[in-house]
Amino acid sequence: MFGVIEICKCFCAMYRLQFRLTVMKFIPFIISLLFFSCKEVQNEPHIIVMTKEMDAAPDDKLYKVFANDHFGFINSKGKVVIDIKFQDALDFTEEYASVRLDYRFGYIDHTGEFVIEPIFDAAEPFINGLAKVYVDGSPAIIDKSGEFVVQPKIYASIDYFFDGVAIVTSSSGLEGGINTKGILVIDTIYKDISRFNNNRAIITSVNHPNDIRIREQNIGVIDTKGNIIVEFNKYFDIGKYNDGYAWVEVYNSSYDEDSGWSSEEGIIDTNGTLMFKTVNSLDRVVRHGLIKASVGYSKDIFYTINGEKILNTLPLNHLGEYSEGFVVNWDMFMYKIYKINGEELLPETYRHVSISGFKNGMIQFECDENVRGLLDTTGKILVECKYDAIHDAGLINNRVFYRERVGDTYQYIWGLLNEKGDTILPARFTNVQYSGFETEIVYVEQDSLYGYINRDGEFVWSNFQDYNNLSAFYDLNSSNMLRAYCYVESSLADTLNDKYEWMNYPKKLKTELGKEKFGIMVDTTRNAVFAKQYNGYYTYIFNASGNVVNVEVQDGRLNMIMQVKGGDGWKDIEYIPSSWCGNSYYDVELLDGEYWELTIPKYDGEMEVEARLRFVVDDEYKDGIKLSETVLYSNIFKVKVNSGQFWNKQGYSPGGIMDPYFD
Repeated sequence: MFGVIEICKCFCAMYRLQFRLTVMKFIPFIISLLFFSCKEVQNEPHIIVMTKEMDAAPDDKLYKVFANDHFGFINSKGKVVIDIKFQDALDFTEEYASVRLDYRFGYIDHTGEFVIEPIFDAAEPFINGLAKVYVDGSPAIIDKSGEFVVQPKIYASIDYFFDGVAIVTSSSGLEGGINTKGILVIDTIYKDISRFNNNRAIITSVNHPNDIRIREQNIGVIDTKGNIIVEFNKYFDIGKYNDGYAWVEVYNSSYDEDSGWSSEEGIIDTNGTLMFKTVNSLDRVVRHGLIKASVGYSKDIFYTINGEKILNTLPLNHLGEYSEGFVVNWDMFMYKIYKINGEELLPETYRHVSISGFKNGMIQFECDENVRGLLDTTGKILVECKYDAIHDAGLINNRVFYRERVGDTYQYIWGLLNEKGDTILPARFTNVQYSGFETEIVYVEQDSLYGYINRDGEFVWSNFQDYNNLSAFYDLNSSNMLRAYCYVESSLADTLNDKYEWMNYPKKLKTELGKEKFGIMVDTTRNAVFAKQYNGYYTYIFNASGNVVNVEVQDGRLNMIMQVKGGDGWKDIEYIPSSWCGNSYYDVELLDGEYWELTIPKYDGEMEVEARLRFVVDDEYKDGIKLSETVLYSNIFKVKVNSGQFWNKQGYSPGGIMDPYFD
């Protein structure tokens, strides 16, 4: 498992920087999330709520726990029923859980015994009796007996099954589809196939141009047997199906300088029949038989699937999502709720109402600045408007989490209320499980303390003992390629005196790390602590060249990764994530007589190999092609690694313009 610090400072906005510090363990538990910024960027909280009483969790439901760098499972009373001994674990699905014991993944049942032996690089949850596994980096499909439905090394990638078909990619990069028996039902002849919905998928031809000025866009629709439903070039573009309909762009008869090949949009049914078209801009998804449209740039309306205009006479300009018979009409700090027939739910106008709409009969509203509560579909206030926010999970089984702001900071903590608004537990948690009290106990975090609480707010299990045993450090036994984790800043002399203790500024050379050169060295003779809980090695980048050295970074991240030596040469076991923000890339300076002190992980795994650090100081591109690069290599040292570290990227979900990474 792994904790890694991501610091993003992308200058895409008009202010100089926003730092985002994310301490991530590559486990289903996010230990903490902190934001450092010179100008706040706050997302509005969304609300997903449930009002009905839900059945109590069955006695045999098991909950994943993490302590002493290992996973196990507890029951709803907090009793450990499967020993905390696994290096990785996923939740139980269909009575099986994927776990990693030492170096390989397999599947256990509720007794903790292996029902499918640990022989895989990675293993994903069972869904409808099938699971995706990886052997030597190659995907395969197994059934619950452990037998291969799709053998490894047949496809380069295999997606999940939707409508009984999984999209697969051939070694040549073309896509097709297999059924749940592993039989190829759609030949691998397409550039792209979307996931199926309503037994329809959008296909793109290998001849599809990247230039939208070309008429032949080669986009069509197929069914789950591969039959062509909408031929290529009938529509300029087609969105994914939802509720039996898909958005389309309709071809003009000739090219127009303003609108290109398409100035009209519409929706089609599953037979490809055009239901209606309009010059107004439509959302790309049909929901509940309606599709939202923008009239000009300042007015939203809805269309029915037959092209009838709905809610086109409301006083405010913008509309939220239609849900449960209601829609939010809003503009600036004026929000009102309407029924689909245009009748007001309430005469009141609020500062804010969740534009995602009602979920299970409830919606979050704001009666004053940053003061929020919950309404039901009759307009009754279910939670008084006096909280900074209500948790996304909403009111479930008569419990709801509320949020408070910590002083004048941009940090928040969560507390627990009952259905009457009485405080069950004062705000203290830095994070709570998003699903809320759908089960007997829920996962919560209190800074580095985490565990499960019951409906009375009492811990039934926590990592308290492990949390207080701060002297316990582990070699990092990872099943993934980790994202590059070394961040640096220029000399303080080149800053605006904005010194952050958590940033890695250069230090003055006190000992001779290098003589008359710029270099990198890994010191394996001294123990270091990596990511606050793992053993590591000190690493030094030093400048004794007599000149200032400019180093290219990506939002402070060095282009430096670890490689290991195998029979066919050096291979990466870490990776540099991609950023779509060009301003993520800039240079920092290391002055003569300075060095950066960094920490890298000491890996543990099934194979002992030679390792080195590959450090790209700078590179040059033209038209997307790399022309040259300046690379330094560290001294060689020994590490232990697992097979998944050669191919299985750690993974990441981007958080917006100030967090512009996507792999």
